Formats: sequence, C-alpha cells, structure tokens
Amino acid sequence: MYDVRPDKKGPRNIGVVLIIGGIILLLYSISNFSLHSSGMTEEEAQTLLKNSNRQSNENTTLDQYREFESLSQNEGSFLYKAVGLFIAGISSIIGGILLRQLNSNGPYIAIGGVGLGGCAVFFSSIQLYQSSQQFLNDSLQLTYMSALYLWTVSLGLCFALSALPAINFRSRLAMNPSVKVHSGDEES
Repeated sequence: MYDVRPDKKGPRNIGVVLIIGGIILLLYSISNFSLHSSGMTEEEAQTLLKNSNRQSNENTTLDQYREFESLSQNEGSFLYKAVGLFIAGISSIIGGILLRQLNSNGPYIAIGGVGLGGCAVFFSSIQLYQSSQQFLNDSLQLTYMSALYLWTVSLGLCFALSALPAINFRSRLAMNPSVKVHSGDEES
C-alpha cells in the first residue's frame, strides 16, 4: 500500500506563524498595560472623541471618557486583557520555537497558553464593553463590541492553528520519530 511519511514542513511553518502571532499579541499586551497604568493622553483622547462624535448622534465628553477609563482601570479590565494577551503571546512564541525544532510539546504549550489567555481576553473585553455602555456614545460602544468579537475570533484561530500539529497524524509522526507505523495488510 502507501507509505505514511512524516510531515516536517507543516509543523515548522505553523511554528513560524505562531512566533509572528505571539509577537503581535505581546505588542497589544503592552498597549493594554499602558492603558491600565496611565490611560490615553489628552491629545489621543480628544482625537478619539472627535472621530467618534462625528459618527454618532450623541456626543461623548472628555469627562465621560475619563470616567469610563477610570472605571475600567479600577475593575482591572485593561490589566486582565494585557495579562491574557501576554500569556497567549509568550506561549505562542515558546510553542512556535518548539514546533520549529519538531518538539512534540510545542503544540500543547501553545494550546494551553492561548486557551488560558483567550479566556482572560474574552472576559475582560466583555467588561470593557459593559463599561462602555454606561459612559460612551453608540459609536464607541460599537467599537468595544467589535473588539470583543475580533479578539474572540483571532484567539480562536490561534488556538485552532496551535492544535493542528497535535491532531495531524503526519505532523505527530514528524515530532515523534520513534513511532513506527504498521499497516494491517502485513501477514504475521
């Protein structure tokens, strides 16, 4: 019959994608930590409000935005999101490096970290959206709701991509070369 050969390219390519994705997640983690610790500058907040007030019937004042920001900082929403993104980013990078080396622990580290980080990001994004409903106009509420969906889909895709080498037989064979495949057609 056909010989099943290990697929060494697939896990290595997924490893590269996980490393790049992990770096991007770390950059977003830094951004959210900055929002938690110091918030937006006066100029950034004015630009955000100017653009969102153009798109909405009701205007959000700078004081309302600062109340939203203060509530989110006190609840730890930005911090939880930053920590979740950090966990997902670091585990993606470590898992990606291990996958590049065809280490069978790589996908499991990435799956665990992205799953845990994704849960933290999901729940903190829900908190941010609920806080936005109290203080911000429709345009900014839509922005935070869209961010919730975007993070859920993005981290769900990272999770699925991390799981591919763990469920693909040829990839597992490449990461575990000691496994021998015997066909059922051989006579004893």
